[in-house]
Amino acid sequence: MTTFTSTRQAVVAFLKSFVSTAGAAREADTDRNGFLSYHAESHAAGVGIGAGFAAAKTGDVRFIGVVMSIAFGVKRQGGGKTAVAHALDPKVVADIRQEPHYAIGGVVLGAVIGTVLGGGGVLDLRRVLELAIQFT
Repeated sequence: MTTFTSTRQAVVAFLKSFVSTAGAAREADTDRNGFLSYHAESHAAGVGIGAGFAAAKTGDVRFIGVVMSIAFGVKRQGGGKTAVAHALDPKVVADIRQEPHYAIGGVVLGAVIGTVLGGGGVLDLRRVLELAIQFT
């Protein structure tokens, strides 16, 4: 067996294990306790990455505002859910609220990736970082 083949098999085995534990219902259901060890963390990070990327590509920071408002449970006047939170899958909203730091980290990572890949809009990464720090 070549080094490339054994390395590839090791990487595939790791990824299968990582994905299966990232989908666990509770952190206690996994053998490891850490980064993306269960579904709420991976969902929150994924939504954050998507929102950050979309903001960088379009220059529209409202994508970031949506994640931040959900992460911190911002309510509309009168106590109702925000329109965006109402439109999203309640399980995903619950995951973002349960793991807000993963969502915020995802926003920053997504914004960096979108900018590096040639953001179509004008997004000031310094402002994204300031907002993320302000909310944490």
